[in-house]
Amino acid sequence: MIKKITQSLVVLSLAISCLYFADDSDIEKSEKKEKQIAVKEQKPVKLEVKKVDIPVVAKPNKPKKKEPAYFVDIVDGYITEESIFSICKDVGNKYGIDPYILQSIAYTESRYYVRAAGSSNDTGLCQIVPKWNQVRIERLGITDLYDPYSSILLCADILDELKGYEHGNDISYVLMAYNMGATGAKKKYESGYISDYAKKVLAKKKELESRN
Repeated sequence: MIKKITQSLVVLSLAISCLYFADDSDIEKSEKKEKQIAVKEQKPVKLEVKKVDIPVVAKPNKPKKKEPAYFVDIVDGYITEESIFSICKDVGNKYGIDPYILQSIAYTESRYYVRAAGSSNDTGLCQIVPKWNQVRIERLGITDLYDPYSSILLCADILDELKGYEHGNDISYVLMAYNMGATGAKKKYESGYISDYAKKVLAKKKELESRN
């Protein structure tokens, strides 16, 4: 009797064990299945990448050295041709006057001698007479008539005024007026006369142009 009871207990234990392990396996399978379903149901997450504009900081440019508009080079009292042309070009641009005309006047008047002085107090490269140009000299702020730039500047200012006269569209008349005065030049010009001075300046201008 005891033997049968023992056998029954063993069988019952085995049955319970099988049920226990069977339940655990089913639970694991069920949980695994639920996880798989959950993974399938999850929507893919889109990562938004925002474009950020990084400001480009430009390196500051080094300021360029400004080249001088003209230079003054004097050798033994005479200004060099390269130097006087640089002055005539700068002044000519300001007044709209051919720089070769200005240079030719300076050559004809003084042969480029900076300290040139005439019998009528004609002064500097372009032989400016102070008493006839005092107002002009003060207006331009000139203090030294022997200064090469100042002399060319005065010359250009006089020519610019003469261009506004009756026959100012003809450079021959303008040159005559610069040399002998507007009244005397007008009479001679209207009679068909062109002065040797005007011819010399124009001939020098042609020579300078041919060399450059």
